[in-house]
Amino acid sequence: DHQIVAALTKYGTVERVVMGFNLIKSMATAHVVFTTADAVNDMIKREITCVIVGQDTGMVARLGDTRPAIDHKLTLKLTHLPFGCTPRDVAEGLADFGYFGVTMPLDPNTKRRKMEAFVYFAHKKDQQEIRNVNFQFGTDTKDEKTTAWAEPSTSTCYGCGAVGHRSNKCEIVSEQQSIRQLRQKNANLIAPFKQASKAPVQQKAGQPSTKAQITAAKGKGKATSPPPVNVWTTGKASALFAPASTSNSSHAGPSRQGPHVQQHAPALHKTAATAMQSQQPQPAWKAAHDAMALQVRQATAHLDKRMDEWQQQMQTQFQQMDHRLDRMEQMCRTYFAQAAPARSLPPASVSAGKIVDLTNETTKKAADLVQQLAQARAEKEEQHKALVAMQQELASVSHIAASQSVIIERSKEFASKQSAQLSQLSHVSNTPQSQQG
Repeated sequence: DHQIVAALTKYGTVERVVMGFNLIKSMATAHVVFTTADAVNDMIKREITCVIVGQDTGMVARLGDTRPAIDHKLTLKLTHLPFGCTPRDVAEGLADFGYFGVTMPLDPNTKRRKMEAFVYFAHKKDQQEIRNVNFQFGTDTKDEKTTAWAEPSTSTCYGCGAVGHRSNKCEIVSEQQSIRQLRQKNANLIAPFKQASKAPVQQKAGQPSTKAQITAAKGKGKATSPPPVNVWTTGKASALFAPASTSNSSHAGPSRQGPHVQQHAPALHKTAATAMQSQQPQPAWKAAHDAMALQVRQATAHLDKRMDEWQQQMQTQFQQMDHRLDRMEQMCRTYFAQAAPARSLPPASVSAGKIVDLTNETTKKAADLVQQLAQARAEKEEQHKALVAMQQELASVSHIAASQSVIIERSKEFASKQSAQLSQLSHVSNTPQSQQG
């Protein structure tokens, strides 16, 4: 409402504005009431039919009891407007000519102005006067475009707004699509590095929590206020850490945190024992199994890489062979076409599968080309068979590697079970000796 009031203040004082919309709220109407009738009479006298409101324009439908005359048959379409052009720009460019109003349609998909404008006229002479004039719009020299007039039913290009071609054959649209594809390609290349940089750092097993270490370090040299209590969860058990308030607590008596420390001392010893066990070196059999599994994975990855390279090479060779075959077939058709009008082929007598009578030189060349074509096709079939055999061999090698990795994992599990049983047996054997002592 304030934009409408600002646009009509130069004609008189506005008392109120009543807005109205259609069912889909795509168009708005405004009923403006002035404080005096002088403003309306001034607009009638000056023949105001179009009002600039912000970056848009509005056409006057009624001034008091007077309705401005408009002939919709005199409507013209102004095409090839620059991107970002508004109805205000078009109205200001046509200010020296007699027109009734300007509208620019919206694209329902992008909700942006199309690069075309409909200009309405009330008189035939105004239309004829402006039809032979071309305008230039644009904020920069390289953005300026020379417009053209067309009939309202003429279709324009969605990419540049010009008449004569569609968006599928527009250079601007194709350039924008190539730029979008290049940006998407660059985004796909950068995405793995972004994910790697955002990945959280994994904490090693048995390593104490950094937060608990910092809290304990802060609590050693301070006696005024106890540090906050932190909870560190390991598996199903939770340990409550509350360090002593001062270093001289043994002489001054038990502090508030003393009972908590004594109560959870077994949990601390248990956690420390778990950390020491995790820092012990791995057995030799486990290291050997890990090394063998790593070798199997590396060999499998190398085989997959070689398989991809061989497939690419064979595909390139097949493409070259197809190109050669196409050229040979084209040459055969050319020679036969040249030989047919000059002389009809003589009757061929076939003996022992060989051509006996070939008198025309062009026909002989064509026959040689046919033989070369057959040889090329045979070579292509042999290469295809070799590729199939190579794929089968690689598949068998991959299957063997997979079975070896399964065997390694099973042996690893069996060795771990044997180690657990041996540890249990050693624990049982040590128990009677401790009881006797």
